[in-house]
Amino acid sequence: MAIETSPQPSNHAPLLSRIISHLRPKSKDQTRNFPIDPRPPLRPSSLPLVLSKHTPNLALQGWTTVSFPVPSSECPSQHPLQQGFENLFESSKAFFDQPIEEKEKWKTKLGSEEGWSRIEGEKEFITIRTVEGTPETLRDAAKQCWAAAGDLIDGMLGGVSESLGMDVGEGEGGLRRFVGPCKRLGETKEDKTPTMLRLFRYEGEEAKIVAERKCDITFSSQCFLLFFHSSLFTIPTTSSCFYI
Repeated sequence: MAIETSPQPSNHAPLLSRIISHLRPKSKDQTRNFPIDPRPPLRPSSLPLVLSKHTPNLALQGWTTVSFPVPSSECPSQHPLQQGFENLFESSKAFFDQPIEEKEKWKTKLGSEEGWSRIEGEKEFITIRTVEGTPETLRDAAKQCWAAAGDLIDGMLGGVSESLGMDVGEGEGGLRRFVGPCKRLGETKEDKTPTMLRLFRYEGEEAKIVAERKCDITFSSQCFLLFFHSSLFTIPTTSSCFYI
């Protein structure tokens, strides 16, 4: 999923058009042998923060573009998710700027699965799973961003459920039942879910690969990757989008 903050002109054909062109038969023989999908077509359905032109991409490629509304006189404030990101990045910077001995207080017996960890010379990161296991510096921002992201994925799965003809109903109908308590950051270890929030700071100023390609993200996952200047906490002015 890619979050787009401002549209940019492109000389390339839309992704959907290129996919259709690639799949279109080139001869009568190919037409005769071209497989017919026996499944019924997806029903039209809207997705939160997704423009209509980007909606088909979720089914075709597994991710789509989320567009934040531009603040206006009618709606001067930022979207809660966008504001949540910005608050979280500022709080993350404040946390990682602390002395090592302060951050080491958040080490746990679970290693990288929860709490603060460091690979010297490469990176440090903190994995958040509960409110009580979150440093005070990060607590409010983590809860805000977690809730906003939870509401987005809940709405996304509701829209996908409708497109599949599932009975969404009230509450956690359709695919939304897979979100459940994961929508909110649990208070204690008894409220812990499989969901986590992981924040990184990479060491050094030199250009390098900090993440390999991934192919294990499911339809109910959100992975926020931002393109930064020299750290993981500022969005460059030359970038118009980042990927979820």
